[in-house]
Amino acid sequence: MRWKAAVAVTLLAAVGSSVPADADACMRMKRRRVQAVDHKLQDVNRAEHLLAKGEGKRAVKAAKRRFKSFTAATGSPDSGKALFNRAQRTIALATVRADGAMDLGRGMRGKTAQDKALNLAWATAVLEVQAAAEPDNLLLRTYYAEALSHHVGGDAQARDILTQLANDDLMPTARGYALLARTQQRLGDASGSDLSLQRCRDLGEGDDICSVA
Repeated sequence: MRWKAAVAVTLLAAVGSSVPADADACMRMKRRRVQAVDHKLQDVNRAEHLLAKGEGKRAVKAAKRRFKSFTAATGSPDSGKALFNRAQRTIALATVRADGAMDLGRGMRGKTAQDKALNLAWATAVLEVQAAAEPDNLLLRTYYAEALSHHVGGDAQARDILTQLANDDLMPTARGYALLARTQQRLGDASGSDLSLQRCRDLGEGDDICSVA
């Protein structure tokens, strides 16, 4: 009987010592899960979603939350810059769609005509650099073309970029065809504009996207 008692004591001691170890392991797993949450990624995803919904100001606010120095130079999308580049181009594209009338912070308030022009020039430069750094990124080409179309005299270059994508059947979005239609219309190509709008609709979009308004 003594050996049974000894075994029981040993088992109880082993169980008792394992409880805090298991609890510690559980806590460590929970901490890892908390640490695994990438708040920068969450904010950039939210910013892109807001921009897609047409909420440019809120998109800029979300993108700027984690990237205060968003005006810094950008370049090749390595693992350290990819997320920054996404945030920066979201801010740039929102600025383009607001014709520069976006408050980006000190020195970039977007209030006066000169401020808007400076903001638009910065946003266009960002999209040009990113498009050049990722030549296989078709979306970036359309974003750069969109920026060009907001500059006086920029429609022809924007049309050429988008026409090449359309002719090669590489247009990444219906919005690209709508943008091509707008540039064609402004350049006096009514039949080309109608064809681009039809190709936009062929992708399943309605007049909320496929229009030249």
